[in-house]
Amino acid sequence: MNATLPLAHQDAGGDHITPIEGIDPAGVQRGDIVEIEYSYEKSGGNATVTMGDWSYPEKIEISLLGMRAGEEKEISMRAEEGYKHRYEDSVPPRVSFYFTGKTALFKIKVKSITKKSHNMQEQKFGKVEFYSFETGVEEAKKYNKPMFIYFRSDYCSWCRKFAEEVLTNASVVDRLKESFIPVAVDVDNEKDLLHQFDVFGTPTIVFVDSNGKELKKLVGFINAGDFLGVLGEVAAGAKASPAP
Repeated sequence: MNATLPLAHQDAGGDHITPIEGIDPAGVQRGDIVEIEYSYEKSGGNATVTMGDWSYPEKIEISLLGMRAGEEKEISMRAEEGYKHRYEDSVPPRVSFYFTGKTALFKIKVKSITKKSHNMQEQKFGKVEFYSFETGVEEAKKYNKPMFIYFRSDYCSWCRKFAEEVLTNASVVDRLKESFIPVAVDVDNEKDLLHQFDVFGTPTIVFVDSNGKELKKLVGFINAGDFLGVLGEVAAGAKASPAP
């Protein structure tokens, strides 16, 4: 993994968790659309970067995080970093920069930031539709179902693995639809909820009943079979809990 990746999102290996650390909420965040002006060697221009698409080299996107409109930054880039993207399946077309030397000074200025909406009614990870926290609370009370709160980040490879391997499992998807209100929380943009639920890494899953009482917390990646067992345990416990 690139050494410039903030400690907030470096994978913790066998712990199956990505620690969280703050990024300036007023600056560039995941999902934002950022207009930049750049220059290197004798080249330069303007570009539009959709954060999280990883269509631009990884080091450039990482360096933009937290920057505010009007802010400038200089990045020392090795030649290979000019065309190193986060994933092989980065959103096309991928943009690369080629230097004549082994390193180059890459200058960036953030011209404008269009913030993404953090109050989406629904978003989808794997094959599961998730509510925003506010809507999820209303739905949990309305249907008297426990909430499955999924604390995640676009940086977190364990979250990506959980979405691809667990949230696509037919039995898991069916059980979530039947017995839970799924809620997704972006840890970079909803930090008040991190403090409320004592969340320190991603992925973290918190189950709460329709009255807001915490039922169970899972920290780190869990496979589909084990997760299905947890869902059964929590659903049974929620039904056994007396109504207020």
